[in-house]
Amino acid sequence: CEQGSFLADQVRLVKICQPMFAAWAWKDLVESLLSYSGNTFLSTSVAALVITSIVIAGQVTPCFKWAPRNISSGGNSLVAKMLYNLSNLGLAVGYAWNSVFAYAPTELMKEVKAPMFAFMIQVPYYFVITALIVYIIAKASGSEDAAAAVAIADSKTKLEEQLQNHMREGVTTIEIAEELVVNFVTDVTDDLSDAGKDVILNALHFVYAWAQFDTIEALYFTYLLGCEVPTSCSYQSNFAFALATAVIFGRSRPS
Repeated sequence: CEQGSFLADQVRLVKICQPMFAAWAWKDLVESLLSYSGNTFLSTSVAALVITSIVIAGQVTPCFKWAPRNISSGGNSLVAKMLYNLSNLGLAVGYAWNSVFAYAPTELMKEVKAPMFAFMIQVPYYFVITALIVYIIAKASGSEDAAAAVAIADSKTKLEEQLQNHMREGVTTIEIAEELVVNFVTDVTDDLSDAGKDVILNALHFVYAWAQFDTIEALYFTYLLGCEVPTSCSYQSNFAFALATAVIFGRSRPS
């Protein structure tokens, strides 16, 4: 495609949007799985735990760690790109946990008919979930130990020094193997802990975003327009909502 042509711009736009396409595809898959499971609180909670565990376990595998390095170094491996796309599962995990947290207010709002009551349920939920997420993120950020990062960086050198000392001291091969197994298990546990923290915090950001969006949606569609859901309102009102949120949040985004 010629540089600067309309077709080239469209191809570039598709490439830019591809990660979001993948993220929403995974999210829609999770949504379908939750719907298939009956959308009960128990099934939704179990599904969220299973999906989160799979994503955490996948992120500590050597293949997943290799993929971003291959792409950043200029590699063009299809396998690397497919594995790298698994990083887009954050939206799917966030949707699963949002379904868990929002289960109670959603079921309550189904029971009320007056728009005011539905909005009065959504607003307290938003403030409660916001306070909870801010507290969790603050605690997680405050618990980071800078010395731990140095220790992890030096772990390989220390392990080599320990092996050399063991060889000089006449430690048996079995004892060395046992220590290697212990060190391996420790490294895997640390990797799982770090990956779990990243996945959960990322999911909580999506939960907060959905809570905020649902609150704005409840104010506009439910309270002001009296619609049970946005699809029951006119397309003109939906277009106005999309345009207003795009302008407001586009202007308020951090620089």
